[in-house]
Amino acid sequence: MAGRRGSAKRIACAETGRLDEATALLDHVVAGYERTLGPDHPETLMARADQAFAYERTGRAEEATALLEGAVAGRTVGPDHPGTMDVCFALAGIYGRTGRRAEAIALLERVADAAERTRGLDDPDTFATRVFLAVQYGKAWRLGKLSTVLTRMTLGAARARVGKRRARMHGRRSRG
Repeated sequence: MAGRRGSAKRIACAETGRLDEATALLDHVVAGYERTLGPDHPETLMARADQAFAYERTGRAEEATALLEGAVAGRTVGPDHPGTMDVCFALAGIYGRTGRRAEAIALLERVADAAERTRGLDDPDTFATRVFLAVQYGKAWRLGKLSTVLTRMTLGAARARVGKRRARMHGRRSRG
């Protein structure tokens, strides 16, 4: 549970602009998670993504990129693993923000496909990934791809809405 308290503190530091303190905390948390949970554990991978984001925010984008590229290259759990998807999403974000749009798009396409396969088209994380992919397509003027992604997002949102409606209707029938 110490990791959870550390997580809350590092987020609070980052949100209040105390990025140097947040970065130091993240360095400590990542090292501890790697030692106790292993490098492929979802908590370790999320902490690594947080660490890279903090590095980027403190002007260390090259270090952030190297951290995440190393984490992706060292994966033993596969592309559909939630931690792998989280790290790839974070890396795509850095690529997009640093002008490496083609690399961001390639990663986001892989993450979006993996998220849809494992979490479903109507999952919020799948939707968020597709939103960011749509933004990158728009910035790259890849309008045909943008249209396709927006269609997939609309389909996912419609499925989620129908699923909620069915659940409510089923609940009413079972009470009646």
